[in-house]
Amino acid sequence: MTREILPVLALCILCSVISAINLSHPNVAYNLFNIAPVTVYNVSNSSDSAFLNGYYDGAFFSAGNTSDTLYVWQLNGDGETEITSIVKRTLNVTLLESAATASTNETFVIGADVTINQALSFNEFLVTGGLGYLAIVTVGADDKNNQQVYMNIINGNSSKMTITQVTNNANSTMQYMLISSWWEDGYFYLSYYNYVYTGSNEEEEESSEGSRLLAAISVNSTVFGIYIQGVSANNTNFTYPSPVQVANIDNNQDYWYLIAGPSNITNSTYIYISYQDPDANAVQQVQVLKSTGALVNTTTLISNDDTYSYFPVGFINSYETFGTIVAAAYTDVYTTFNFFSFNDDSTIISNISLVCPDVLSPASVQGISIGDGYIMYAIYYGGEESVVQVQNYDSSGIALSYPNNLGLLGGPSNYFTDADGGIWFGYTVYGSDDYTKVGFLGRLAAPVSTSGDVRLSVFASLVFIISLFLFI
Repeated sequence: MTREILPVLALCILCSVISAINLSHPNVAYNLFNIAPVTVYNVSNSSDSAFLNGYYDGAFFSAGNTSDTLYVWQLNGDGETEITSIVKRTLNVTLLESAATASTNETFVIGADVTINQALSFNEFLVTGGLGYLAIVTVGADDKNNQQVYMNIINGNSSKMTITQVTNNANSTMQYMLISSWWEDGYFYLSYYNYVYTGSNEEEEESSEGSRLLAAISVNSTVFGIYIQGVSANNTNFTYPSPVQVANIDNNQDYWYLIAGPSNITNSTYIYISYQDPDANAVQQVQVLKSTGALVNTTTLISNDDTYSYFPVGFINSYETFGTIVAAAYTDVYTTFNFFSFNDDSTIISNISLVCPDVLSPASVQGISIGDGYIMYAIYYGGEESVVQVQNYDSSGIALSYPNNLGLLGGPSNYFTDADGGIWFGYTVYGSDDYTKVGFLGRLAAPVSTSGDVRLSVFASLVFIISLFLFI
């Protein structure tokens, strides 16, 4: 079931012009960027008032369907039960790059900001960017008060939203939790699990890149299945006639650390679902044939021992390399973490030399494709702050740089890959009050052809840098 929502254009086109001059951030490691971060909205400017009323984690950045265009999105609402509207701002990359290298007042905003006035009620949601599209995956009640999973896709060119119901649930006690969502070759894919609610204690940690690391659930139920489905961004056709159940696991456990994702950045053959299995005392991985949803194999990647507990935190899905990234924590302390990457037959690709800062925990670690290698992108959480860390690797898993901290963040952030393969990083800085909010966007890595080399100049410094994104 699909329906379409039309956008509302901003009333004042001239008000969408913003200054291209950066605010002063003296400790930002600009040398880690190929295009230095530029201010893309500042709510202290009257022209950017549409970004003022968004909830705390509501800012998101994504790619256009060509490398000339990028988007800034603002989700308005309470962030707990409802999104009331979505604001879209369109950016010109050529002009944005000029603004990063010279103090100019020439605007890089294309046209007027657009507001999509569509309320989305939810129990939880994930946001994922695609080339020219944005997907908001939600779990919420239908008109009979039964829980359903919805794929809400916004076309960046037309600003129209289509709402597609993914599940067809008639059981009033059935509940859903989202695992992850991702973009591949014109489709948004999602993974989720269901269970029958009899009273639960749920805990979760989220990342802003469309994945949930920790899904803690304590219920007594015989229904606990993991499902996958894909939805075409262009016409909302499904990949499978109905969601495919790819695994059953005992839900009378607390922590599963569920993750899911494809085997390649494009034209992937498999989808993988990895989780910590308390019964097996190990990290298990399910391999699914993407074309049909058929189960191929279930593999034990690594078992817990007296020293370490292991849990999956992300995937490497570049052009040349697939790997499952597993964190190891001292069983009795759980404050020191090591990282390993495994291929699909449980062989270790490499020991990852990322360094998790003290008092923080790894929430998500992803290998982002660049050339024939990948950039390891890690985000660590602690309270209301997070640290983002990056490191270059070649396709064989050899580190080409030391880990570099992008900064200590107090607001939402996300990376994305543009239509040519360049990697961008957007983040929001808050002041001492919620009325001071500025969004920045910069390019971490220029596009690199798959010719056998990773561009070593992507991160100019091979020194371990701790960079603080200062609050204003």
